[in-house]
Amino acid sequence: MKTNTPLFSRPRLLTTASTLPLFLMLTACPPAQPPAPGNAFDLNSRLIFPHTAQQVTLDGQADEGAWGDGFDYELEQGSSKPDGTLRGVATDTDFYVSAKFDGDTAYDGLDSLVFLINPSGADNNYHRIIIQPCGSGGATCPAGGGTGLDPTVQYQTGTKSGSTVNWTGPVQNALPDGITVKSANVPGGNNNSWSVEMKIPKAALGGFTDNWMGLLVNGVVANPDTETAVLYSWPENAYITGEIDAPGGTGYPDVAKWGEATLSKGFGNGVSVAYYEFGSNQANPSQIALDKPNSFYAWAINNTSTGGVLVPANDVTATFTIANFGLSNAWANVPGSGNPSGPVNIPAAGAHRYETGLWNLSPAEVTNYTNNPHQCIRVTLTSTNANTVITQPSVQKNMDFVTINSPFESKAKLDARSFGQWMATDKPYFRLREEFINLDEGLDWQTRLSGAKEQGRNSWLMPVGDNPDGGLGVWVNPSDKLQLPSTRVPLKPGTGGPGTRPMVAKVEPGSLVTVMVDGELKIGPTSVTGGGISLSQARGAKIDLGRGEQFPAGVSDRVGAVLGSFDDFKTSFVIGNGVTLRVPAGAAALSLKINDTEKGYGMQGGDGFSVQVIPGKMYPWMKFAFPQLAMEDRKGTAPWMLPLGASLPSWIVHGYYPTNNYIVINKKRLRIERPAGSFGYSIRDVGVKRGLGTVTPVKPATTVIR
Repeated sequence: MKTNTPLFSRPRLLTTASTLPLFLMLTACPPAQPPAPGNAFDLNSRLIFPHTAQQVTLDGQADEGAWGDGFDYELEQGSSKPDGTLRGVATDTDFYVSAKFDGDTAYDGLDSLVFLINPSGADNNYHRIIIQPCGSGGATCPAGGGTGLDPTVQYQTGTKSGSTVNWTGPVQNALPDGITVKSANVPGGNNNSWSVEMKIPKAALGGFTDNWMGLLVNGVVANPDTETAVLYSWPENAYITGEIDAPGGTGYPDVAKWGEATLSKGFGNGVSVAYYEFGSNQANPSQIALDKPNSFYAWAINNTSTGGVLVPANDVTATFTIANFGLSNAWANVPGSGNPSGPVNIPAAGAHRYETGLWNLSPAEVTNYTNNPHQCIRVTLTSTNANTVITQPSVQKNMDFVTINSPFESKAKLDARSFGQWMATDKPYFRLREEFINLDEGLDWQTRLSGAKEQGRNSWLMPVGDNPDGGLGVWVNPSDKLQLPSTRVPLKPGTGGPGTRPMVAKVEPGSLVTVMVDGELKIGPTSVTGGGISLSQARGAKIDLGRGEQFPAGVSDRVGAVLGSFDDFKTSFVIGNGVTLRVPAGAAALSLKINDTEKGYGMQGGDGFSVQVIPGKMYPWMKFAFPQLAMEDRKGTAPWMLPLGASLPSWIVHGYYPTNNYIVINKKRLRIERPAGSFGYSIRDVGVKRGLGTVTPVKPATTVIR
């Protein structure tokens, strides 16, 4: 699962000015770092509640700018719009937690959010808060949607007994003094959403210090018609398998499976993977080539501190793994040199780009990946240094091997064997839910998923016994009314070098824009896409680029990479093969050039690049997914970075699988389903569609697989 940290660190920047936050220079008496975590809870699952000076309005939505300063833990991965999200942020006097869940078929009194908290680690200081956002029978989730709602709550204390907790305190239908909770809901047919915001004063529950606390969170999205419930959890595998709301509670995870969290200002935000900086070296960074070298990259951001002073993060390694496109838990290391990549010491308030060596597919691999044309890639950070805190260890996205035209036609693999140790043994299946995002009203899409059985609108079931190989044929036909205007800007070899000017694309201030780069550039004996090739990578592959000179300090050494700027290259950032971003306020032009040494510009060859600039709209779901969008527009020149394709029209499939376990809520027994991930397409160009299975393209309609 993925935790996103605040986005004030921007590893794409190549600016000559300092990018450190001003508060680092104003720190006088730094707070102490909390003591090392205790042994009662899971030391491998840790959250840091970042501090914010912005105000939080408690209305159940968690879409104010203050949440952009906090952490964001995605409880489902694979797309830019996860089904479940957990958030946290702190002020000087309080801390706030929020969770949001999509895909609810109906609002009812079974939907629940459970918080287990121990502020101090003491055996007699356990607290259980159960929130039912829709109350009895869905009464507190209005049919038309609402915010600032009052959910049903239950509170109880407990004492540790052996490896678990006995919930023996009196059951109360009100929260302790000072703790406030609000909920919100958004109706959507069989894709209803609900969310919760809770404010906890640091003086509550006996008092929170800046040391580590024990924390466990479970979200329950129930479906009484099928007698199932999707259960989301942090830590990932710590979920309840008994009576959630019974006075004594049964089936609660052992204390050793709880995670740890801290409110300390002195700890920083640790090391994390930049979720918007991840992909391959191909023109479509969500593709892998069968006939040319491949490499994979990811940026790690370091916000680790000691005593309030940002410090290096040492011995950090990145491992890249791959699995068949679809739903799978079978990950294999990416072939080639440089994987794992590292270990590396990441400087204070800095970032490091991890990248594998070049991987040329063997004939056997070409055959294998031709038969399995789509793949999913994951990167995981680890460290052997006890002082390095990795708060967001891994991210994943699906990878596309091909460029295709609309309608989308592909194959996905739903690998039941890889979930075998968790999946139900009596009636194993995958339940699938389709979702369409970033579309205007009236744009209906047609879909077919061969190998699965349609259960209702946008709902499918694939029994494992009926399809043991897990092959899923995907066919999606977007609406003929779908339009996606964009502009193209050519970058010829040498653009940005001596005697040339950068190219310019017009943009709207404060708008969302996706930039995709096609084409290749000849650099020495090799051809590169918009991501370029680093000098170190070339040396590792024994490729002489003919550049004897080095890049200035603080400037990317990626030869041939496409760069962007909103201030005519006083500062700049790497576009590479593609980015999605929010344009700074006041910026009306995006300048583009190619990165190289002064001598190298004259040595560039080939056709160069074609840069596609695709304007996007800001839809309501984005304010929760990316709360930094609710902040005041940037007055400077640095853009907000979002996941690639987040602003594009997209089709997403969310998957779930049943377990052998059950929960009981309000005396109703439900089989537990768990999220299996998601996959789908984001459209960057539109073709002309005819009929149900044919397409006559006007121009190539490349898709980005998420």
